[in-house]
Amino acid sequence: MVNITMAIEKKSFIFLLAYVWLQSAACQPVQDTRTPIYIAGLFPLTGNSLIKDAHPPAAQLALNHINAREDILPGYKLFMIYNDSKCDPGVAMRAFVDQMVSPTVKQVIFISGCSILAEPVSQMSLHWNLLSVVVAQSPAFSNKKSYPYTFRNDIHDGAAAEPKVQLMREYGWKKVAILYELRPIFSLAMKNMEALLLEDGIEIIASETFQDAPERQVQRLKDIDARIIVASCYQEYARRIFCEAYKLKMYGSRYVWMLIGWYNEKWWEVEDTNCTIDELSNAVALYVSTQGYAFDRSNGITINQKNTLQTEWEYLNYIRNMGNLRALEDWPFTYDSIWAIALALHNSSEYFISNNMSKRLEHFTYEDDEMRSVYLGFMQKTNFRGLSGEVLFDQYQDRIGLMKIEQLAYDGYEKMIAVYDQKSKEIHWVEKDKLVFTGLSAPLDGAEVIFENVVISKALFYSVVAVTCAGIIVAVAFLVVSIYFRNSRVMKLSSPNINNVISVGAVICYVAVIILGVDMGIDISTTTFGRFCLASAWLLSLGFSLVFGGLFAKSWRVYKVFANRSKKKIVIKDKHLLALIAGLIVIDIITLSVWTILDPMEFPEVNYPVQKFADIDTVIYRKRITCRSPNQFYYQAAIYICKGMLLLYGTIIAYESSAIGIPVTIVIQNDVNAAFAIESALIIVNTTATMLLVFVPKFVLLKQGEVQISVALQGQSGMSGLGSTATATQNVDRNVIQILRKELKEAKDREENLQKENDQLKKKPEEKF
Repeated sequence: MVNITMAIEKKSFIFLLAYVWLQSAACQPVQDTRTPIYIAGLFPLTGNSLIKDAHPPAAQLALNHINAREDILPGYKLFMIYNDSKCDPGVAMRAFVDQMVSPTVKQVIFISGCSILAEPVSQMSLHWNLLSVVVAQSPAFSNKKSYPYTFRNDIHDGAAAEPKVQLMREYGWKKVAILYELRPIFSLAMKNMEALLLEDGIEIIASETFQDAPERQVQRLKDIDARIIVASCYQEYARRIFCEAYKLKMYGSRYVWMLIGWYNEKWWEVEDTNCTIDELSNAVALYVSTQGYAFDRSNGITINQKNTLQTEWEYLNYIRNMGNLRALEDWPFTYDSIWAIALALHNSSEYFISNNMSKRLEHFTYEDDEMRSVYLGFMQKTNFRGLSGEVLFDQYQDRIGLMKIEQLAYDGYEKMIAVYDQKSKEIHWVEKDKLVFTGLSAPLDGAEVIFENVVISKALFYSVVAVTCAGIIVAVAFLVVSIYFRNSRVMKLSSPNINNVISVGAVICYVAVIILGVDMGIDISTTTFGRFCLASAWLLSLGFSLVFGGLFAKSWRVYKVFANRSKKKIVIKDKHLLALIAGLIVIDIITLSVWTILDPMEFPEVNYPVQKFADIDTVIYRKRITCRSPNQFYYQAAIYICKGMLLLYGTIIAYESSAIGIPVTIVIQNDVNAAFAIESALIIVNTTATMLLVFVPKFVLLKQGEVQISVALQGQSGMSGLGSTATATQNVDRNVIQILRKELKEAKDREENLQKENDQLKKKPEEKF
């Protein structure tokens, strides 16, 4: 019994030893025979960075998923050797060089965050023939002359302008102001913003820049009444901007501020301005921001054969014991970047094999341009579904992806309200109410401008037309009477031909007044309006020359007769006066023709601001279509000088014989009705008064049966060649009587002298006999 027990125990012990050996053999790690390949990495683990240390775990998780796949890089195992860049260009450059001079050859370099160091490191990587993949905002990477081998797997600030412009289109904002810090990262982004705005027909009412003091620029935006403002700067300057905005009351229901989206959470709660945190909280309320959307929440299957929620859960478990990591929202960009690199290397390896090339990934050297070109080509063809959505690059090797639109809620946290798809150029709203505003509706992009067409009152215009038509009838009546009684002695003595010229000139002046009142208030085209405008200038000038030229000619003849101190008789016939008037008309025609041909009329819209507001957001402007030529002043000056000289000389000679009046023109610029009324009244009154003073005295004499003239001409038989005389006013008709009396006296004197001579001749024969 004892032996049996001992035998059983001995066998059990042997089986136990065998089991332990087998288990220990099973626990031995299988040797990994895959060839290691390496990529370099730079992460801002410390220093002044908003990304911090959440991205290296994302990169490592991607490496784990890649290396676990047998169909990705078969025969290879991908590793990353990374350093802390401290968000310092000097530290980053030294770390990069150290990696390059180490024996381990790197296939690609990945740079996470801090554009200030990503730019110089990417440029230096060209000397090692390396591709670089960056997660950084600077628009400088879009310049392929400077960064031919750089791929950006992030939405840069320049592209983030696209959803802002879409929002402006959505809400009908057509005027916007831009304010940005004068640094390349912001300047280049704002240049792209300006191009998009101009392309979309949105007016940039101001583009203000600053280096270290934004307060003055904010005041300028206030002065021009900017309402929709896009600001781009680091967050310490953003606090100063909103502090000044609070003081100027540039917040609330009338304003929309659009910012970049990568600020710290509650970035305004830092006491480095002369505003309190509560004041800044009021100023920043409801601002809108845009940035790349790192997480596609559609929960589809991604390149790692899992959906986005599964991968996110795995990542959160992976970093659970790593402390409070920052920039957790952006880690999918790093995760997808490592996948993009792995796929490019995988496709390159397949290319080498399928083309029977002897090159393999492990053969890459920093001098191998051919392998680098293959890597570059497959990186450009990148297209897969990642955690951040569809991963692909545009012609500038910039990521085409999703962007999120966020708005600061009243609780002090940004809330995503929409997603912008850069590929389809569409906004997908998350919130039903879209943007939230303090007022009942979206703010206006500025004071609402209401234009009132300033036209001449129809009542005034038709009243003037009625008066001028009456004047035309009177002038035509005077002309008809003058022609009918042309053989009358009264008419002959008052120069009937010149009177007829004055009547015709009066009719032309009346017609010019009617045309002067034609504007766009009457339903006519701009072309027709231009013709009327040109006709008024011609008619008024010619009519003036006929009316006042006729008066001037008659006054001049009276003056010449009175001024004659010699016994020699002066004969001035109507043809001489008509020639004088014709000379004035020729001058007008030449001047107006040159004006019309060389300086044609234009029809600009003139806007007149009115100091009247219907409410705080509405301003009314008066708009009037005018006709003017570029050099109108000089031609008008020439015409006015000629007419002025005519009136001045006419006044002088009239004073020598009898006084005449000078019309005064008053032009009111801003009240079109008052201007038209006064100009029309002056022309009508002067024209009508001239006709009445010229023709009424003659009609009175005609009615009296020419008694006064018959008496005045007794004893004038035998006189010849006096012809017709001219008058400027009723006093000139009196001068006709004076001239006749003077000539009658001279005739009587001559008759007496002849009688004396005749008597003397009769006495001489008597003396002879």
